[in-house]
Amino acid sequence: MTTITPEKTNEVRAAVNERLFFKNLKHIFHNSFSTMGELIQNARRADATQIDITVDHSARKIMIADNGVGIDDFNKLVDLASSGWTNEDIIANDKPFGMGFFAVFYACEKVVVRSKGQMLEATQDDIIERRTLAVVPCDMNGEHATIIEMHGVHVELLPLDDEQRNMFVRKLLSLVEGFPISVRINGNEAPRPLAVENLPGEMSSVGYLSINGVHIADQSIPDKRHYSTKFFLQGLPIEESAYGYQNKHCIVHLDSKKFIAKMPDRKSLYDSEDQLSEVKSVIARRIKEFLSDEKARMEPQEFVGKYFGATCDYRPDLLNDIDFVPKTLFENCDAAVQNMDYERTFSIPYISGQRENYSKDDFLRGRIKAWKYADTCASDSVWAVVSMKVMQKMGIFLADVSRLDSGHWLHQVIPDARDFHFEVDVTSPGERVVNYCWQNNSADFRLAKAVTITVTSESDPAFSLNCEFENNWLLVPKDGEADPYGDFDYDGWLVGNSESFDHPVNALATFKDENENFREEWESEAIRHFDLLIGGLRNEHLSKQCDRILFGNEPMIRDENLAQCVIYRVVNRSLPYTDGTKYHPKLQSMALDDDFLSKVTEALNERHGLNVDACKLIEAFTRVLKPSEFIGGEHDGTYQPLR
Repeated sequence: MTTITPEKTNEVRAAVNERLFFKNLKHIFHNSFSTMGELIQNARRADATQIDITVDHSARKIMIADNGVGIDDFNKLVDLASSGWTNEDIIANDKPFGMGFFAVFYACEKVVVRSKGQMLEATQDDIIERRTLAVVPCDMNGEHATIIEMHGVHVELLPLDDEQRNMFVRKLLSLVEGFPISVRINGNEAPRPLAVENLPGEMSSVGYLSINGVHIADQSIPDKRHYSTKFFLQGLPIEESAYGYQNKHCIVHLDSKKFIAKMPDRKSLYDSEDQLSEVKSVIARRIKEFLSDEKARMEPQEFVGKYFGATCDYRPDLLNDIDFVPKTLFENCDAAVQNMDYERTFSIPYISGQRENYSKDDFLRGRIKAWKYADTCASDSVWAVVSMKVMQKMGIFLADVSRLDSGHWLHQVIPDARDFHFEVDVTSPGERVVNYCWQNNSADFRLAKAVTITVTSESDPAFSLNCEFENNWLLVPKDGEADPYGDFDYDGWLVGNSESFDHPVNALATFKDENENFREEWESEAIRHFDLLIGGLRNEHLSKQCDRILFGNEPMIRDENLAQCVIYRVVNRSLPYTDGTKYHPKLQSMALDDDFLSKVTEALNERHGLNVDACKLIEAFTRVLKPSEFIGGEHDGTYQPLR
């Protein structure tokens, strides 16, 4: 057996290069605005009741003075990691690190501290080189026990230009808006609306809470999905969003015994995610308790009217036994089209009068009809257009049940559109077909006297609804499903005059380019082309076709045109590249002028033996056609011959 005797173990011990350590601290503290927070925090710990901050941009100087207990041991100011605080309450509550004051030395060229008749001057080099500094006697006049002057403040902390100067003062005002003691900035009292003494609220397990709608009555309870909170620790803001903190819904002064700021800038908490999660849980729990208390105190309709949204967020089960729901939960189908940025397919109807809720009885007796989970865009499914058209025709609302508890009564009294089956019955379908295609969707349009849609439910055999269309349009899927590429192929039915707020082309396309920008000119061209095709299908009079062509292109009309009239005729024009035996109808215009009317006069006189005066014929045509007639406005119907 071989025995191995270990060699003597080397010993090591942590050490620090003090000069380099102090030198490198400037990279941490050089431009940190937290310097200002550290200074007013020290004043608070010194039992000050008043802090004065004076900013002199031209002299590059900041002075902070307070009326606290003053400084007994100046050595503590330059003793890193030794806070110097002996008060047990301060040590327990604030957990001072003894690093904050060092930020002052690195934020300016020279620091002067006066307190209790003594004065210390120090520069950044004095700290880096660890020089021995003299504390000398000085005169102390006035109300202040401690005065700290920062000379030659770095521009990163105290900017040079006017706009940034104002920004510095605004940052100071934000810094102290929740501070527990009075602060004057350049002689003006800084408002502290978010200080505990000025803020309605209550103590909790995480600190002092002030919640909109709970403690501040004229505000709404914050939306659970989007609310924002402003946090304070030891009176200073912490965990601030990059987007600022205007319009915060909750204010929390964190319990400094439980929450610790992360050094050196104190901008965030240690274990921030876990700590803030606990705070949010406490806020949510308090809101839930409040809502439960309010429900017990208020009439059901009043409670729904005031707290429906908040209750859906925090305690949706509280609504299950209340027989009212707000009207804002329901939307009208405005247009059976594809969703577009400039147009909504559904909207909440205007609510007039005092009754802002629907009752359970309204639905049970059929006074109000609503569906849940219905399609909201023409491209949602092949039957989406039919579904939306039925809702539009019969005044059926779309109910937003997404935030209701699964046990809410509304789920039981309105049908689920996902289970619907549609049957289509067409009365007197036309034989002529016009195909219209845009992008990847197409439809074969025909005329019909009427179309009846029967809606049944697979989950509710008792549900059945018939909807008859006599003056509208419909897009019915040919095969009941989309093709493998997701494109839709429809039978388009034009019933009666097809009068409707929406237009079929918007159910077939969004008119967006490759950058998802809506192209209004594409939509206008599509509608014009569609209307021309359908005009031919309906055998419309030529005048309507001419109107679409002219007004669709918005011709330039001037005052010189007021006395002019035009006659259109359809001619058979020979098709090019044929043997001259094929023709196609084409539109041709003729000016209804004196020359034309003179030819009419001659034809009447020669062929029919009439003695027609050309001037009288022209006058008769003019009085019938009334060129330059006023239409609309205060002169509506007025006609003044221009001859």
